[in-house]
Amino acid sequence: MRSESTGTTAGRSSRAILDAREERWLRKLALAADTGASVLSLGLNLPGGDKNPPGAQELLTALGAAMDGILDAARPGWRPLHDEWIESADGPFRLLATAIPARTLKRLAMELEGAHPFGRLADADVLAPDGEPLSRRDLGLPPRRCFLCDEEAALCRARSSHSADAVWRYMQRALDSALALSGYPPAGDAS
Repeated sequence: MRSESTGTTAGRSSRAILDAREERWLRKLALAADTGASVLSLGLNLPGGDKNPPGAQELLTALGAAMDGILDAARPGWRPLHDEWIESADGPFRLLATAIPARTLKRLAMELEGAHPFGRLADADVLAPDGEPLSRRDLGLPPRRCFLCDEEAALCRARSSHSADAVWRYMQRALDSALALSGYPPAGDAS
């Protein structure tokens, strides 16, 4: 699934990840300007330095299909103006431009985070056609929740409420489930 140029990210520097994030931001702005439409960037919220572990692409594909289902249910007959799947040092992501109003698109993306079994690993950013990002706060929505408890994610991170191992186990279950759904053995499976 991964291109030769992407490879693993175990040795990638923080600089490569930061550069990839900057490139994604610029791509989102350009897409909003070029299409005059709302832009959804759907990626993965993966803690740690490896943003491309085994199963990441499959998990994003599953989340993308679930997002399409949510959009289909809310806006029958909708069609993307642009739909691109990209691999980067910051992990795989999807850029989608649509005529769906940005506030509606953000609400639907938040639905994905709450409805999908691994929606907490979804990182769904929405830009309005003018390039302004919409936050959860802009819609009166509560902050993102922790992977492992119902506390605010930012508070758990700041307090180190959970061990890195516990967070990794949650993430690994999601990635292994995505691999299994795609017909691949779990990442830790030697077969």
